[in-house]
Amino acid sequence: QQVELGALYLLPSAKRKGIGSKLLKIGIERIGNVKQVLVHVEKHNQAALQFYKQKGFVVIKEFDELFYNHPLQTIQLMLYVSE
Repeated sequence: QQVELGALYLLPSAKRKGIGSKLLKIGIERIGNVKQVLVHVEKHNQAALQFYKQKGFVVIKEFDELFYNHPLQTIQLMLYVSE
């Protein structure tokens, strides 16, 4: 089963405390039977890219898109969940 993570945001004061990692882990566990987790990140959001890569996400592709008429450079990442 493939799921897409829409967004995972934390207050700056909550970052680097393991909260994002726990939210990601618990979310995957609660959905159950997840094999792949897809996420899209704005290319210049280095903090988010670093977070997802540290969790095992790999870059699938990069592309340009319009988000509410605002041009974005987007990176699509995938986490392949093992049993």
